[in-house]
Amino acid sequence: MRESNVNKPWLAVVSIMAALSTMLYYPVIHLLNVIGVSIPTVTYTYYNYAVFGCSVICSAFYLFKVNKGKVSTKASRGLLLFVLITLIYLVFGVFVPEDNTYFTYFILWALPALCVGTFLPSLENHMLPKILEILSFMMCLAAFLASRQYLSLGIAHLNTLNFGGTNYQGLSYTAAFCIGLELFFVFIAPQECHFLFFAGTFGKICEIGVSIGAVFAVLVSGGRGGLLVVVLDIIIFLFLLRKKNELSSRSTHIVRIFIVLLVLVFVFIFIRNFVDNGNALVSDSMSRLLSFLNFTSGDLTNPTGGRMGIFGRSSVYAESIEVIKNSPVIGSGIFNMKATNGMPYPHNIILETWIHAGFLYMVLWVGIFISLWRKGATIATKSIGHSWILFILSYATIFLSVSGTYLWCSELWFLIGVLFSFYSDAVAEVNKEQYE
Repeated sequence: MRESNVNKPWLAVVSIMAALSTMLYYPVIHLLNVIGVSIPTVTYTYYNYAVFGCSVICSAFYLFKVNKGKVSTKASRGLLLFVLITLIYLVFGVFVPEDNTYFTYFILWALPALCVGTFLPSLENHMLPKILEILSFMMCLAAFLASRQYLSLGIAHLNTLNFGGTNYQGLSYTAAFCIGLELFFVFIAPQECHFLFFAGTFGKICEIGVSIGAVFAVLVSGGRGGLLVVVLDIIIFLFLLRKKNELSSRSTHIVRIFIVLLVLVFVFIFIRNFVDNGNALVSDSMSRLLSFLNFTSGDLTNPTGGRMGIFGRSSVYAESIEVIKNSPVIGSGIFNMKATNGMPYPHNIILETWIHAGFLYMVLWVGIFISLWRKGATIATKSIGHSWILFILSYATIFLSVSGTYLWCSELWFLIGVLFSFYSDAVAEVNKEQYE
């Protein structure tokens, strides 16, 4: 049974809300604050509950309404995947409830993303990238306004940054995430993947403008992980340019690469100008941004030896290694790490999964990431219009390598649902001649 081509905007909006979770929430709140609208803190809780409920409704609609109650082979496999993952983690959460905060976040952020990703409509549906393009533009704009605001205020400490309720790191990752998407939409995406306004020349100029603003935000905010996301996004971008069949001229490749490099150089010079003029915020940001290059100030064998060094995580990594030594085979439990070991998470998915359930569990997750990249690259090669998946995967990979936890990284769980159910098979059915 061929999956239906669902063209409903609300379905795409809910899917992206679940996939991006709080990354979408913070820019919206910041933009509202910019125009003078005050949003109460409790809205954050309501938003999470709303996304959870809408994700369930969205998945049910697609599974039963679109397929008219007939569950296809792909849907059956996706449903099995969703139920299996849910039951496994529910067992850990219910029977090891020492730290229910992480379990709650898993339920509110990871499961909705997995659910929507699993039952996402066929690859032939272009509504999702169109909505994603609109939201990416909005998020870039919000990131730039946030960075510009704090430059004008002259705030000298990164922790004072408030980007819709999150800090400098959230600003950095949001901006970096959107830079990759804008590279896709401006230079890679076929015409049918564009929202009407952005399909024309003026729309693309606007997207380039906010992209430059997003690069500015990454550099100003001082997030090291965000900088690494941008670097990986550029590598993916160059890979996709080679695969894009429409670009038959080598000169076209050179021109577009030159434009990207020119933008980066321009923004860097602009930032350095602020540093030379004594702007304390930018000076601190630039110093922090490049501090991960200092490999000598941290000691992985000493849990108390300094925060700098490898991405500024030397002491956290050293402490994690000590925890692994205590139980390298079966781990310490998935949701009770903070209660048992006194630390939230190691800011690295390899160390975190090893601590949670032992060596084999860590190997399983390494295999999952390798599989995600292989499937993503296959889709990008056969259907260039859906290579936005790689830019989301780029963010998830870097974020979970140096910053966050996989337990509530909604982007990761969304991709697991997408790439292990419908998309991986549907790509073989895509009418790829439309991209050639």
